[in-house]
Amino acid sequence: MTHAIARLFITLSLVLTFSAAPGRSDEWAFLGLSDTREDNAMESVLQWVTENLVNPAPQFLVHGGDLDPARETEEIIKKYFGKPFYSTMGNHDKDVCRKHLHQSLYLGKKLPNVVDSTFIEAKGADAMFYSFAYRNVYFIILDVFYQEPFRQFGKVYGEQLQWLEDLLIDNPYPYIFVVGHEPAYPQKWQRNYGDCLDRYPESRDRFWEVLVTYDVTGYLCGHTHCYLRQNIQGVLHLDMGECAEHEWEDTFLYFTVTNDSIRVTTYQVTGGIREQFSIKPRDVVTPVELAFFSYNLLDDQIKLFWQTATETNNYGFEIQKSLDNSNFSRIGFIPGQGTTQKSQRYEFLDRASNSGISYYRLKQIDHTGEFKFTKTIEAKVHTTPVFWLSQNYPNPFNQETTLCFEIDEPGYVTLTLYNVNGQVVHRLVDDYRDSGAYLVNWSGADCLGNALPSGIYFYQLSTNNKQVTMKMVLTR
Repeated sequence: MTHAIARLFITLSLVLTFSAAPGRSDEWAFLGLSDTREDNAMESVLQWVTENLVNPAPQFLVHGGDLDPARETEEIIKKYFGKPFYSTMGNHDKDVCRKHLHQSLYLGKKLPNVVDSTFIEAKGADAMFYSFAYRNVYFIILDVFYQEPFRQFGKVYGEQLQWLEDLLIDNPYPYIFVVGHEPAYPQKWQRNYGDCLDRYPESRDRFWEVLVTYDVTGYLCGHTHCYLRQNIQGVLHLDMGECAEHEWEDTFLYFTVTNDSIRVTTYQVTGGIREQFSIKPRDVVTPVELAFFSYNLLDDQIKLFWQTATETNNYGFEIQKSLDNSNFSRIGFIPGQGTTQKSQRYEFLDRASNSGISYYRLKQIDHTGEFKFTKTIEAKVHTTPVFWLSQNYPNPFNQETTLCFEIDEPGYVTLTLYNVNGQVVHRLVDDYRDSGAYLVNWSGADCLGNALPSGIYFYQLSTNNKQVTMKMVLTR
């Protein structure tokens, strides 16, 4: 299913969902489990759930990974629960588990209400990414162990983030949950630090930035074997605990959903309640209504242009560019019009690169500091390679700046930073490069990582007997 069709399906589903009469007749429930390993108490838990959680009874089960083994887990769920279950993959789930879920659940059509399964359709059992919707809640299952070879300890790759963003842009559901096995705490916490997503902090932070940007309700995971709930930048981070017989605090979660709120009850495996709390629906009102975002080619430049229908509290647009559709850097800023009901048109010129395709997106920023990303557009360019070095942006800067350079033939390249005394303070590039365009970020530190003082600095691009030098200003 294409993303366009998926979004159409989302919209139609939402219309059908809210055509029902209001009141408590809209109440329904689902169950959350994680880390149901071989030595677990899942049989007794599901038997207790079936006998006691009946008003309302859970409609399905969401699993945070580490099924181990998947076939036996499916049999237990079928015997004692008898409802559909949706699972991500964990670090203990071997290839045979992945293949079983693909064969039994996906190909066996045991996953009702699937909205998007483009990864599975393209790559089969290698990528168990999919999303599904039930009434007023949208779920996105993120297989953080996708990539050859597998077991990358939770690194979230660019194509995963792009798929995730495509499902979140303009998503009208009042509740959205992303489900993955690995925690994503942006600080040291117990056994998570240096493990899982924390092995790749930049990847982890980009992933969390996407969740915050699109106002995701919560991230459901497992792995830590210790139930924990946190609110990080407005997004609920919820470890679904471990439904197992261990020394850790063994829990499972019961979500009761209405149009007005979701009540989460955390149960211990003995049936006792650990805690209860409520989640409010997302505010899906967009401060800036974007009519379109596109580009034109003008000789050796790319003209980006976009138009808003209305704006509320709009500080402006940061223009971001990527050469690989994964690592974006800011290349400019256009102020917004604050609050206006009149249509506004904006333009920005960027030099065309030799890379074949450049990727652009807008970061719309409110006066409060909150921001959202637009969709990413691909600008296909075919230009003659040139030797070129851009003016850094922003300039002056005090935290980080971006430089862009292009070389017209392959060769050994250096991008060297000098202070006003002509002393080398850093080499940002010092290796062999193919012809093409490159983006480089600099944080204002020397080669040892020490912060440099305010002042004027020069940066020089050299390759194949060619040189060009530019000036920048660092302000602390």
